[in-house]
Amino acid sequence: MKRAFVLLALVLASPAMAETWLTATVTSWHTDREAGYNERNLGAGLQHAVSPDLRLIAGHYRNSLDRPSNYVGVHWFAVRWGSWAFGAQGGTVTGYNAGSRWSPLLLPVLTYERRWWGVDIPAVAYGGEGVITVVLKFRLQ
Repeated sequence: MKRAFVLLALVLASPAMAETWLTATVTSWHTDREAGYNERNLGAGLQHAVSPDLRLIAGHYRNSLDRPSNYVGVHWFAVRWGSWAFGAQGGTVTGYNAGSRWSPLLLPVLTYERRWWGVDIPAVAYGGEGVITVVLKFRLQ
């Protein structure tokens, strides 16, 4: 994980890249209301544009199993309309599988962005259950 943050820091230092967002993972909502999942998923991360439709992402949060999670990957915007966008996040995440340190990550994301703030709403469906997460973000540059 250290290497991923070092790589992201080097990219962020590049003057050619003009758009960086600080993200704050806030909460999630699970369809299985009886399972007792942690829905206060506080965390922080970064998104950094490498093109208008592609961002590098990295961060840390407390997951729904009440474990620490780190993630690295990309956020791709497939379709944009006004302040809204739909796309996907792909990469790798820790904290979910006891037998595996890193797990693959691929999820659809609905995004709303204004000039200096925005929100990402990733969704996951698995085994007949689902979860929606809320991630607030603030533009740094």
